[in-house]
Amino acid sequence: MAGGRETPRQKLIGIMYLILLALLALQVSSAIMEKFKFLDDSLVEANDGAEKGAAKSLASIKKSAEEAGNRDVDKKFVTMAEQITEHTNKIKTYIDGVRKEMIDKTGGREDEADPNSMFKGAKAEGEIEDLMYAGGANSKANKLKNEVNTWCKELARITGESETEYPALALDGKDDKRITEKEQKKKDYAELNFTHTPMVAAMAMMSELKSNVLKYETKALNKIAQQMGAVDLKFDKVEAFASAESRIVASGAKYKADIFLVASSSALTPTVKVNGRDVKVENGKGKYEVTASAGAYDANNLAKASYNAEVTVKFNGKDTTFKQKIEYQIAKPVIQVSAGDIGALYRNCGNKLNIDVPALGASYQPSFRGEGTAIETVPGQKSQVILVPSNPECKVHVTSSGQNIGFASFKVRLAPNPQVLLANGATPVNIKDGLSKNSLRTLKVIAKAEEGFQKACPNDARYNVAQVEVILKRGRRAIKGPQNMTGGLGLADFVSSVQEGDALILDVKSVKRANYKNQIEDAKFSGGLFVVPLY
Repeated sequence: MAGGRETPRQKLIGIMYLILLALLALQVSSAIMEKFKFLDDSLVEANDGAEKGAAKSLASIKKSAEEAGNRDVDKKFVTMAEQITEHTNKIKTYIDGVRKEMIDKTGGREDEADPNSMFKGAKAEGEIEDLMYAGGANSKANKLKNEVNTWCKELARITGESETEYPALALDGKDDKRITEKEQKKKDYAELNFTHTPMVAAMAMMSELKSNVLKYETKALNKIAQQMGAVDLKFDKVEAFASAESRIVASGAKYKADIFLVASSSALTPTVKVNGRDVKVENGKGKYEVTASAGAYDANNLAKASYNAEVTVKFNGKDTTFKQKIEYQIAKPVIQVSAGDIGALYRNCGNKLNIDVPALGASYQPSFRGEGTAIETVPGQKSQVILVPSNPECKVHVTSSGQNIGFASFKVRLAPNPQVLLANGATPVNIKDGLSKNSLRTLKVIAKAEEGFQKACPNDARYNVAQVEVILKRGRRAIKGPQNMTGGLGLADFVSSVQEGDALILDVKSVKRANYKNQIEDAKFSGGLFVVPLY
């Protein structure tokens, strides 16, 4: 069967023909003969509908030409349509004549008054073989094949199209892609279709052949009607359209746009090219998409770009191409970094940053590469990264969907030492004033992070006083201690030993830091020796 886009009716015919081929492989019985007759009747009915549709198409073409004033260009299309119909009618008549010979050769119908009654010789094979296969190359079947295939070539000539648009319909086994069996591939058209074939099956095959002829006729007439519609570029789809200077406008800036009507024709299927290459066409519109890139930008961070668009349609019976050079500008993407104190990063700490390119919007699909720093991405947050610098300076190179965007540079400083403080509960202690012995119960030593570091890297600014040496002295003599404690101290045992004038000496030996990965390391610190007068 012919290729191309098929109507539901044509698809049904194709399915029925496949059923026909399957039934031929089965043992012949009266029930199967009835199935063949049903298939033939269905195909005949469908073909009648197709013939009426082709007649309407021809009438519509003539009417369109008349309404347009019977111009020469329209008359040419009418002549083509009439030639197609004339040649098709001849081949249809020829096919119908062969069908009648088959009926007469096998004894006619059971009820001659009923054109739909069963054939008397429905099971006859010999008579069909004698009629169609006898004569070898000069057989009636091969003559039918030549008539049909010559008509296919004539159809291509009339329409001015390639013969590949209307390939041969009557095929030898070697040319029929539906035939897969090796022995069947060796047979010519006559032997393949009319030997060992019941009469009613041959009738159904003839109806299927006529169906494909009608399909070609419909295809050719539809193309002519489409070409006639393209002569005047009759636009039947109109919509409002706005062409803006920019779809993104900063607050306070002016938005400018031209608003107008655009029109297209459902009868036209244009060919659209960009820079000489075809692009996909949907609903009459070419779909062009390219990743913008530029080699150099001007002082305003803009680069000029352009492409050549071509739209080709049938106009006055020939291809007409409309060309336009489209210019646009590419803005240099700006890398935007935010979160925390980004004036400088902290060495060997987890600096959490948002690295974004606002100009790319939803198309921003970043990947990052570090120079002088390790980079960790945050799951589910495409713009968020954690930098762990190891050098005094570092860079983060940014790409989006494989396109290089640029890089951001950062200075790197060492994490500042925490300050060790003495506190009574939550209140820092002024050791110059001294402490009462009872206040020792709530005394503790803390390590406080520098404020900027605490703000930028809160998960790296967690300190703990790990070891404090504690001594209670009276003059030069140690009354209690030395004892090693943590920053929480716990001096309740010291209270009963304190006399007015004693001194508590606290010497911080070790401070630990927990980083963003909860890894513990030694930390340098400022201060750490306290001599506290007691009363």
